[in-house]
Amino acid sequence: MPKFSVVIPAHDHYAEKLRNCLESIEARGERGVEIILVLSGPVLSSFKKIPRKYNNCRMIHAKKTLTPSKARNAGARIAKGDWIVFIDSDCIIPKDYFIKLRKNILRKTAPDCIIGKILSLDDTCLGCFEEFEHAQSLKKYLYAKDERTFAKICVGANMAIRKDVFRRIGGFNEKLESAEDRELGVRLFLNNYNIEYLDGLTVQHKYHTSFMMTVKRHLWHAKGNKVLYVKYPQIFRRPLINRLQFITNTFVDVLKRKESPYYLAFALAVSIPYIIKLCS
Repeated sequence: MPKFSVVIPAHDHYAEKLRNCLESIEARGERGVEIILVLSGPVLSSFKKIPRKYNNCRMIHAKKTLTPSKARNAGARIAKGDWIVFIDSDCIIPKDYFIKLRKNILRKTAPDCIIGKILSLDDTCLGCFEEFEHAQSLKKYLYAKDERTFAKICVGANMAIRKDVFRRIGGFNEKLESAEDRELGVRLFLNNYNIEYLDGLTVQHKYHTSFMMTVKRHLWHAKGNKVLYVKYPQIFRRPLINRLQFITNTFVDVLKRKESPYYLAFALAVSIPYIIKLCS
């Protein structure tokens, strides 16, 4: 049976979310699963007790704040599992998460990497909008092959990759502060590795409830994505036109009363940071 190393980057302001994440993993009672926490920056004293509270849990603490790419690479370097699972500290997993992973990994035609869907943990408007926008964005990079669905990018908050493949490809690009997961997926795709998308492999993500924090989050993502748009034009085609089209389609849907005016405000908020970055 394949063994999993679950790598979770975290900061102290995610303390409560991290506990929920760890408890969701621990509650599964899965054998052959180790947890690697990568904490960076100032850490609460209570965090030091975490490895003793949870089974097969190890912790790395970097005094300097690490970017997601550096934190994930640090955890992957000490991973003992055959597969490395990357989950964000503000996510929780369902009961059948590892069952679904094992089922697909044990097939004769198993992929090199598996990504899944991200659902909103809350039923707030922003959470639902974020869930839908992420799904629509991911859909552009999915394609069918042999009656299965594969992807050209990765999703860092919900992915599993063979350890040998991860190390062979060079891990995450540490020069990127954001969009490092997408960039890893592009390199996998261009080097003929298979990234399979499983619609039923889900995690629940705790999105920001603040509108301004949502805008800041997408501005941060836009910074990294701009690098990808320039470096891999064969994968990320017409990014500016796609964003403008997203706003136009949303506006039309609002006029037809298919969507709420609040969703138009959200579409503008998450698209304008990309438009600014792409035009700068």
